[in-house]
Amino acid sequence: MDVELLQTLLANPAAAREQLQERIAADPQLAMFAQMMNLRAEPEPEPAPAPRPARSRRDDRIARVRDRVAEMRDELVRLRARTTRLAAALGACGRCWGDDTSCATCGGQGIAGWLDPDPLAFHELVAPAVSRLADRTDDTDHEEQP
Repeated sequence: MDVELLQTLLANPAAAREQLQERIAADPQLAMFAQMMNLRAEPEPEPAPAPRPARSRRDDRIARVRDRVAEMRDELVRLRARTTRLAAALGACGRCWGDDTSCATCGGQGIAGWLDPDPLAFHELVAPAVSRLADRTDDTDHEEQP
């Protein structure tokens, strides 16, 4: 992806969405990923919990452990989705980020820039940091001039 394209994406998020829709239409795997992301973006409301019968202390401890395991599983799913999205924004392997030579996806080659970055994810996750860094660099350059 060249600098001119990145500038266009930063300046016009609508164009980035349109370009992503074209890629999704052409790539069934990307379409499935986009559908999964949309489903996670709008969680269904949870039904009210049913009243619980009286339990023993042991049953209470088991229930607390099960609840904690469920919370940890949910957190893991959220973190994996976030990591996968950031990897897409940077063009890295979403499975191992290039750290695993036995990775079936990239064979350990999937560092940032391995693939073309996802324009929407880049605009959302990376562009603000790049912009802030550029502003900070500009401020430093002005301070150093006599």
